[in-house]
Amino acid sequence: MSDLGLLGLILLGLWAFEGWTRVPRGAWVFRRGWSTWKAEGGWRLLGSGAWGWLWTPPGFLRPKVFLAQGLPLSLSPAGLWLHASQAPNPGPRPSGEGGHVSWSEIASLKAHGPRLELGGKPQGAVQDVSLPARLLSELTTMSQQNPSKGMAGWIAQHFNPAQARRRLKRLRHFTKDLRLGLFVYAFWIFAMVPLIIWRRGWVETWPWILGGTLAYQGLLGWAAAWAHRRLLPAHGEERTGWVIGCFLSPASLLRSVDHLSLRATADLHPVALAGALMEGAALKEFLERVGRDLTHPCEPLPFEHEEVAAEVDRAHRAGLLDALHIVARKAGLRLDLEAPPVELQQQGGEAWCPRCHAVYLRREGLCEDLGCALRSANS
Repeated sequence: MSDLGLLGLILLGLWAFEGWTRVPRGAWVFRRGWSTWKAEGGWRLLGSGAWGWLWTPPGFLRPKVFLAQGLPLSLSPAGLWLHASQAPNPGPRPSGEGGHVSWSEIASLKAHGPRLELGGKPQGAVQDVSLPARLLSELTTMSQQNPSKGMAGWIAQHFNPAQARRRLKRLRHFTKDLRLGLFVYAFWIFAMVPLIIWRRGWVETWPWILGGTLAYQGLLGWAAAWAHRRLLPAHGEERTGWVIGCFLSPASLLRSVDHLSLRATADLHPVALAGALMEGAALKEFLERVGRDLTHPCEPLPFEHEEVAAEVDRAHRAGLLDALHIVARKAGLRLDLEAPPVELQQQGGEAWCPRCHAVYLRREGLCEDLGCALRSANS
């Protein structure tokens, strides 16, 4: 095989490898299509367990992928339940045993990286590694003041599309030079280097190619580190390793903007990010999917024999549902969470799942995917 052919295989492998992104299964991923943004949940991720893999080509001129995740716990005036009340719809709830914690027992919680821990046992995982520590600090403040008022304010803040717009504006501002530099870098790696090798050969040109690539890669690595400090000041623990990877690995450097974009909005609720990226029918469809998940949670619930935990879960979902309708009203939308799917008549169905809108030919029973009780077309 020629030097040029071998380089082509290496670059192709580099591009394919860098297209994979690791995200929590309970998160929503927003990807840019040809003209609109599309939201995809954890059911589309490859792999099993709490994390999965999603393939998205790196974004150079503009970020192509964002992530948002609901709270890794449920809040209510009665306390906390360490299990997510929500899941991407369709799709099951994130795995985890959970546990009930009263507001007076907040001190028993510990933050360790991307997880909260109770009694040494990890409780769920989030993309934003700084979120558990910040969340634990806010929970401690709520427990010392008014939990109900603090909980309502926290939900309203994380459901606010204006907050997401400010985050996106900051991301575009602080990565402007980095994105332009990465576009030039990709053009150099995938176009100019093969052309130089084809015309001059590898033996004569490799010192110049390697030296120029490493010098420019170092400059871009510095730009990536600067953007990381500005956008993610609380992510100091991961910054050193990530920056070293950008300096040494073309793969990490090419994906640096997407690395920043995935974390820039990871601590916001998906509704806030959808309100900032979507509009019209696409936004209405997404809000209704989230609303159906809050109204019709997956069955059987993991706490079906724990009355206190069930009450915490119901109160938390009610608070999120109120915040959801506020976002919809501000966007000029009216949500109908109980309407049957349009496919019901088209497919001659007898019943449908009120959560995922799957259509069934039988009139009663449970949804095969989610366990929710079916709703008859005649009801």
